[in-house]
Amino acid sequence: MKKSIPNLCIDMVVVTRETVSPRDFLVANKTNPSNIKSATFVAPKIGSKGFGAFEVEYRTPKLVPAE
Repeated sequence: MKKSIPNLCIDMVVVTRETVSPRDFLVANKTNPSNIKSATFVAPKIGSKGFGAFEVEYRTPKLVPAE
């Protein structure tokens, strides 16, 4: 008797540009710097927590699970 494998479907979204934390930017820049086409620093708003963010545009789009 064969066991049936359930059909698993994961919706994916193509991402060419995203806003990431400074920590995530450093990881992306260290692991695959050639895929970063451009990066712009986004300053934090006065009184908010955190150190701002980076707007990153990728040379090769990446797939991420849809929310």
